[in-house]
Amino acid sequence: MFFIGATLLAFLVYGISTWWLARQPAQANYRITQSWIMAIALLAGLCFVFTPAMLSNDVFVYAGYGRLVSAYHASPYFDLLTNYPDKLNLYDDWRGATCAYGPFWVLICTLVSTLAGTNILSYLLTYRLLALASNLCNILLVGLILRKLGRSERTATLGMLLYAWNPLMLQENGLGGHNDTVMVTFLLLGAYCWLQHELRAFTERLRVRDYLPALACFSIAILIKYSCAPLVLLFFVLMGRRAMLAAAQQGKALRGQLLEAGRDILIGGSFCSVLVIGFYLPFCLGHSIPDIIKSFSSPPSSYLSYNSIQQAAGRWLDWNKSQQEGVNYTIFTVLATPVVWRIINVIVIGASMLAGLVALWRKPSIQVWALACIAFLSLLYLVITWLFPWYITWVIGLACICLPARGRLPRALVGTALQFTLTIHFLYLFFFPISPFGRWNGWDFLTTLLPPIATFLVLYYWRPRHFQAAMFTQEEHTHQA
Repeated sequence: MFFIGATLLAFLVYGISTWWLARQPAQANYRITQSWIMAIALLAGLCFVFTPAMLSNDVFVYAGYGRLVSAYHASPYFDLLTNYPDKLNLYDDWRGATCAYGPFWVLICTLVSTLAGTNILSYLLTYRLLALASNLCNILLVGLILRKLGRSERTATLGMLLYAWNPLMLQENGLGGHNDTVMVTFLLLGAYCWLQHELRAFTERLRVRDYLPALACFSIAILIKYSCAPLVLLFFVLMGRRAMLAAAQQGKALRGQLLEAGRDILIGGSFCSVLVIGFYLPFCLGHSIPDIIKSFSSPPSSYLSYNSIQQAAGRWLDWNKSQQEGVNYTIFTVLATPVVWRIINVIVIGASMLAGLVALWRKPSIQVWALACIAFLSLLYLVITWLFPWYITWVIGLACICLPARGRLPRALVGTALQFTLTIHFLYLFFFPISPFGRWNGWDFLTTLLPPIATFLVLYYWRPRHFQAAMFTQEEHTHQA
């Protein structure tokens, strides 16, 4: 109950602080405010770092991968920690599973394990501090990106606050020490590198060296968690469309525009492929192509279900084995079938990627890219079969760089992303056998599913009078145009 109460209080402070800051003058001096935002984020993060409690054992999973490489010179994509008499076997939940992360993160794990050895406390503090440091970098990147987009100091400060003081971000970084924040760091850094040339990309053809830094950052994000690969594919759409517009400005026909776009995409795609393959290669040497392909489907996240509708349906069937008929039995039988969710995931991923492609074709900007990524991830959170609260941290940085969220759809997407950070805490209530919640055993998953959907619909269709006038000045409207 203390955890629930403290979380609700943190969100209350978060909401009041956001409301207060949004009502301040647009062009005031916010340096002191930004310093306080950073200082409190650091202080709160350190409190979590040294909290003697855990909501996740991921730091020990990272430690296990690092030990495999540093101590036993084995590849975590093909070997298991259980094959060795290592002390970390006592703490690693996934010691019997192959690695689910990219080789860049494995290299970080190897470096940490080389220094920490078998000292459990060293792993806990190192990964928590690394996540906290990455979180602080992300706060600064949000402010830098918003300024680069021409937003007022109030909006830049508001974006920093929305990211820095979000209770889920503080909790999952300082307490959980997850690698998701490091992945987000490279996504935001890639966006910032692209913004250095975005305005020029409308009118002139970019040189290779102009967009390679952004692609290098996005590639490293994939090399940490390859689940962000669809976001990078959407960026290639942005980059290609910009090349077409620049070619059109130079008077080239459609064929010439497509050739320019194809050239940039081919060079950029080749660069990313070489970078990704180059990192994976040392871990895959000596293994056959079928074994390498199999290694991507062998982690538990590829075939098990956690905190999902599929898992809730499966538990309902387990709890109601005597009920072999009726509407509920039919519904939950369908919802518990893995192939059904594979089909649903393919449809959702395909539809959201297509929608993102159309949006970027119409308006190829980094903000539209971020909104397309938020839409893609938000839909994926609803249907994914493997979901944990720290996955929601992926969209917070993207949502913060979309300020001011003008228009119904941007407002709904940003609002839904922020709302997710509150209701995702229900996963903890159902993950642990805490009364009166306990394990999911039926329709309980609606506590996580319905609030984001309701938030999106309300923010999309609700048109409060003077909403924009109250939140953003005409000066910001000019910058947006």
